[in-house]
Amino acid sequence: MGHARFICPECKQPVKISGHKLARGRVCYFAHFKDSDDCQYKTGTHRTKEEIERLKYSLVQESDRHKRLKSAIASALKGEQSKSMGVENVECEKRINSDIPYLNWRRPDIYVEYKGRKYVFELQLSTTFVSVVVDRDIFYRLNDYNIIWVFNFEDNAEYVNLHNLMCKDIYYANKRNVFIFDADAEERSKEKGELVLKCRWLDENGQWSDDQYVTLDMLQYDEENCKPFVVDADKAYLKKYPEYVERRKQLEHSREYLLRRLMERQKHEEELEKRKIEERTNLQLEILNDNKSVTRFRSGTKYGYQYEGTIILPAKYTSAEDFHDNKYAQVGFNRKVGLVRRDGKEVVPIEYKTVKVVDEEYGLLLGLYKKIHLWFGDKIFDLVYEYNDKEQDIITEQDGDKIEYIRRSKKYSYYHTGRYYEGYPIRRKSHDGYDCSTLFTFLKGKDFCTLWIGNKVYMMAKNGDFVKGQYSDIKPIGIEHIFIVKNYNTELWGVIDLQGNVITDFKKCIYSKEKKEC
Repeated sequence: MGHARFICPECKQPVKISGHKLARGRVCYFAHFKDSDDCQYKTGTHRTKEEIERLKYSLVQESDRHKRLKSAIASALKGEQSKSMGVENVECEKRINSDIPYLNWRRPDIYVEYKGRKYVFELQLSTTFVSVVVDRDIFYRLNDYNIIWVFNFEDNAEYVNLHNLMCKDIYYANKRNVFIFDADAEERSKEKGELVLKCRWLDENGQWSDDQYVTLDMLQYDEENCKPFVVDADKAYLKKYPEYVERRKQLEHSREYLLRRLMERQKHEEELEKRKIEERTNLQLEILNDNKSVTRFRSGTKYGYQYEGTIILPAKYTSAEDFHDNKYAQVGFNRKVGLVRRDGKEVVPIEYKTVKVVDEEYGLLLGLYKKIHLWFGDKIFDLVYEYNDKEQDIITEQDGDKIEYIRRSKKYSYYHTGRYYEGYPIRRKSHDGYDCSTLFTFLKGKDFCTLWIGNKVYMMAKNGDFVKGQYSDIKPIGIEHIFIVKNYNTELWGVIDLQGNVITDFKKCIYSKEKKEC
């Protein structure tokens, strides 16, 4: 086949001549091949730059080559010589958070600390958008991280090289220094037990210097831009071309202005979203206090909920119930169901095959699908970690005012008939009883309710407040809103009111229905 006849000036990939007819005649243009890598001039994907970049980074990070090089650099930074130099806290894919709007976080390939400085290494194996490079540079600079861009084009040298616009933007902003981690640098790193990089720089005539092998202790620092370098090649270049000083200032000013505007926009959007959430929360509280309900609406094939024209839950459900006089309504999506409260809050996520409302007043809700979860007010309990609705079901047993919820598992015995199918006996199963286990016990009182789960007891008032503390037993003593309780941890008995306030100190007691002795 030979070399490509036409290549893209940006990504150096082969392109073809394409075109289509218009009223004024046929229009021809260069186009990337369908299966080529993404390029900022490739328009066939219909994706934004950010979307393309996310996809591209995802693919690179998943490649074996990227993982191997990242691991090799991290291993070199963990070598014996690196340790003796004071290199520490080496970490791959460390998330770095920031309070700066728009630039909230980044995840560099490698993070390391050395002599009180924080370093990040970003591997560059292919082309990317210049805007991405600029954003990362500014993020690390504003958060006081020294960034080292590391190149390796060994497997892609036919289409990517240091003359690429993206590469130029990196080393022009780094005193015209470029760092490379190739096979030679990797081998030297293994021999020395520390990270060794190739470094070269552009002289005032635009010619590359000879390669120089460098280590972390050989680097100089640009404190303003947080860019480590070896030789300040800018001095000779700016002396020969003084007009570039002003040009660089203008470029830097435009970048900072753009970033500042983006940050302001992000901050404004966050404030608007925060205000919307606050307004929606206040509206939901008003709905609950006034004993009103949101109403269902339809948009296309999906359902949502609104209140007097204000959308509380967007149309995202394939099925949704009206509330009528109920406190909860069942909603569904992709054959899973959940529950929405009458104020429009999704209290049970769309993750279950079946959802049961045990008690509306106290918000006792049961979700079943492979697991069993219980909602009690704002608390969530994992009752069962393995549940099969084909072989198990939930039954109730009542003892006075107490209702016990029991998981019942069907037990089967298997036997073989004398008949065979393709050499195998036909196995049949016959029912052989049930295996039962208590999930929880519920007692509903006048102004409070009590929930038993295992050895623990929980109490909640009608206003939704939980009684402070956890108890293994709770006994009303005839006086309204006064209870004798047993502390789960200390095994001591005491007296509390409905709000959980301790009326008498906890002591060692013998309690029975007839008498209490302390």
